[in-house]
Amino acid sequence: MEVVFGMALDEEPLPGSLMYKPGCKVLGPWGLLDLLERQLGLPGAPKDNEILRVEQYRQVLQHMSRNGQEYFFEPSFEADEFAVATDLLSRRDELVVAGWSFQAEGGTPERLSCLAEAEALLRNWGTAFPPGEADRLAAILTALPARRLSLQSLHHAEPLPLLPPAWQRLLATLSAHGCEVVQLPEQQPDDRTDLGRLQAALSGAGLGGGPCKGDGSLLVLSGQRDTDIAAWLAQLLQRNPHFRPAVLVPGGGQVLSHALALEGQPPIGVLSASLARPTLQVLKLAPVFLWAPIDPFKVMEFVSLAVKPLDRELGNLLAAALAERPGLFSDDWNRAVARFFAEVKISEDDPGPRYERADNQYRFWFRRPRYAIRGTAPKKDAIAIYNYLSAWARECFQEDNGRNRSLIVLSQQARRIKELLEALPENDLTYLQLERVVRTVYEPAPVQLGERAQGGLEFTTLPGAVVAPVSHLVWWNFAGAERDHFFSRWYAKERAWLSQQGVELAGPEVENALQVWHRKQPVRQAVRQLILAAPDFVNGQAVTPHPLMGDLEAALGSLSLVTYRVGETVLPPAWAKQFAAVPEYVRLPARPLGKPSPWIMLQGQAHHRIAEQVPISFSSLEELFYFPHTWAFKRLARLRRTSLLSIVGEKRLMGNLAHRLFELLLTQDGVLGWPAEQVDAFLDSTFPGLLDREGAVLLMYGQEPERLRLLSEVKRSAKNLLLHIRENGWSIVGTEQELEGTFLGKPFKGIADLVLKRGGELAVLDLKWSGKSYREQLLRNEEDLQLVLYAKMAGGGFAWAHTAYYIISRGVMLARNKLAFKDALATAEDADFVMVNQEVMKRMEATYNWRARQISAGKIEVRSAHTAEELEEAYEGGALLDLLEMKNEDAKFDEYQALIGLLE
Repeated sequence: MEVVFGMALDEEPLPGSLMYKPGCKVLGPWGLLDLLERQLGLPGAPKDNEILRVEQYRQVLQHMSRNGQEYFFEPSFEADEFAVATDLLSRRDELVVAGWSFQAEGGTPERLSCLAEAEALLRNWGTAFPPGEADRLAAILTALPARRLSLQSLHHAEPLPLLPPAWQRLLATLSAHGCEVVQLPEQQPDDRTDLGRLQAALSGAGLGGGPCKGDGSLLVLSGQRDTDIAAWLAQLLQRNPHFRPAVLVPGGGQVLSHALALEGQPPIGVLSASLARPTLQVLKLAPVFLWAPIDPFKVMEFVSLAVKPLDRELGNLLAAALAERPGLFSDDWNRAVARFFAEVKISEDDPGPRYERADNQYRFWFRRPRYAIRGTAPKKDAIAIYNYLSAWARECFQEDNGRNRSLIVLSQQARRIKELLEALPENDLTYLQLERVVRTVYEPAPVQLGERAQGGLEFTTLPGAVVAPVSHLVWWNFAGAERDHFFSRWYAKERAWLSQQGVELAGPEVENALQVWHRKQPVRQAVRQLILAAPDFVNGQAVTPHPLMGDLEAALGSLSLVTYRVGETVLPPAWAKQFAAVPEYVRLPARPLGKPSPWIMLQGQAHHRIAEQVPISFSSLEELFYFPHTWAFKRLARLRRTSLLSIVGEKRLMGNLAHRLFELLLTQDGVLGWPAEQVDAFLDSTFPGLLDREGAVLLMYGQEPERLRLLSEVKRSAKNLLLHIRENGWSIVGTEQELEGTFLGKPFKGIADLVLKRGGELAVLDLKWSGKSYREQLLRNEEDLQLVLYAKMAGGGFAWAHTAYYIISRGVMLARNKLAFKDALATAEDADFVMVNQEVMKRMEATYNWRARQISAGKIEVRSAHTAEELEEAYEGGALLDLLEMKNEDAKFDEYQALIGLLE
């Protein structure tokens, strides 16, 4: 048997023909270990046991830290046990493969002595220590002298001095037992070509010997973005069907593979590893359900995931409820759950399976016991969660016929978290301990977004995997992305002491030399042509030039003869003579949208249907009065923004909670007669439960000042409001009171925050969290349209109710006069509020009729800061004095700016 071995060959090699040579195996470190273990009869070990090894080593270090001695690792171990255990275990493994016996003597350096003590404990531990790569390699080195192998020859890619010492020992042992161990031959450069002269310079055989000739053997393709280069390169391949290069795609090449597919080329099927896979997000979000108070942001992420162990429709309903009321089991939440299960029962022929599954999932996640986040949670509960996730992911993978391989990765990682939790000696875990366990296992999920198609280009992802001559090679994303520094993990005195014991460790100089050797491999192995695709930005982020770019310029001088930048109109001759046809980059002329038009003109008979639409709420009326285009787009065209399902902002959350507290308080029997102490006691007892249901954001860490501020302001403001009501002789009719009536004969509905009664009089209060100055301006300008409408509806269309704004955060009552509230801030104390209301209502009716006539004529006004002047000129001389005063600015929160030409 012949083996080709390289430190980067656990990945796919280039050229791929190496894989299919009879009697030859291409192996990296893991593959060679597997082969030797099989031939030597050794048991081997699974690749995914590293987490259990870290946990067992952590337990050893824990035992040491409790024996009363002082160890160098203890301060760091106290901060992060898993990180310290991982680091020290890697040092231990390095010493194992280096051949140290872990025998400490009198002059042994402190850290080595500590590791020796840990190793002694590890060997005497009650549970067998799972072997890692180092243990497997050490076992092979021990077993080799007494066994025979069917391995005739081994060709190694890297020079022997650049390999880690343990692998040098392994190859030397194989050679001593009859296996021919030789390095793969290097290609001899042809110094008559640009590529050959560069290869000679990199090998040290020459310094270039003159300027770049531009013979086409070396080409550079640059551009601003990797997507630009990918599209151009894909078209080049499409127009030159005989050009089939191999591709080096370090870091993955999804952009290139996608561009090839768009041009009808076979995708290369590169795996893309990412932590951002939706299927993996649930691993980090699942523990949120163990703790109280709940984290509404994580719950929102959980219910919004594309792939989650919860019915998709139910998740969307819960997300919508959570967005407005960030907590669990609010009234909106409970209504959404009840509505979902009721609809499932009537919407399907056999609702049983879906109903049962959704009910079990909902109960598992949301009806489980939760524990104080500053305390601990039983480990068995965390194990149950990840056991559930593992089984669910495996079941979904089978139901999907194996299409979504991320589900298998999720199942495996959930299983590993479960196994790690089971290995922990603790029975209870803190929040941070559980988070650290999950982070220890959490790894990127490799996914092949596009399957490799027949006829796809050969590729590899590691420069060191290009181990044999390749005729034509494209180096994709030729940019700096490597580690650029190495530090020795051992002190000089530790290395010296180990050297005296005959133990040699690989230093940073060896790591650096191996990286430099791998870096040059693609250039060395290209035979006829090398194309370097060098973008300025990769995945939207600026990148630095590749370290070899300096070598190119030093060897060949200016690269202008061989460099084409995507977007330029002139193609260098070195490119032109290599390809029969090249893509043309066409710049499309900019087409500015121009000045926004003040009108949308309706064609045909569409305006007849539009004129019949009936606005039934204040918000629709207000849009029609001031910004008809938003009314038309939203109410008629039904162009509505999709909810982002994000937690409400702080200001809105404060307002929502304050409203709910006022609503709960004002519905209590006899509340107007309560003393201040009873009001405070009610709010103190109600507030925590309300936060759990609708304001869990304020229960999170660091939110205590905001939480206390809100409660303090609500207490003060509530007592002030009750005083206003009581001293002015009012009684409470209701909160969130539905009002119905007509506007110009059309049905109108609204909800008043608070309705009061005094004899035959009524008052409507609009409770606002903030905005005192803005509401004062509305009253002063007689633009409080909503209050005027509510005043008419509350009075049954015959009498006018009193109206006022109550600003909760300021504890201020704003009104037109002081007839209803003697201590209110009045904006027009001497005005007759009935006459003012009648005048405002008259202007609203006139404005509505005016807008209806415009729409009937097929015209919809587009009002903004850009069109206001033109509209005023168009209306000059018209009878506008009887209408509401129009706005001269853009509509607030206008979602249609692109449609009316305000955004390009």
